[in-house]
Amino acid sequence: LDGWVAAGAAVRVDTGGDRTLTARRRWVCELPGGVAGIACGGTHVRSLTELGPIRIDWQPSEAGLEVRTSVGS
Repeated sequence: LDGWVAAGAAVRVDTGGDRTLTARRRWVCELPGGVAGIACGGTHVRSLTELGPIRIDWQPSEAGLEVRTSVGS
């Protein structure tokens, strides 16, 4: 993750050309190893460098696995 952020990978929201408010949007990131795309969840950065450090912690729980993420300082 640190390498992706340091690379300043470009980010865009792709609507497939549909400019309507109800268009399905995909978050697309040009990572060094290839392109990643997921359903848009409201992230509107233009580059991963805008996020700052990313931390992911996980631990076993009764439900399986508890995952916590933090972005920024």
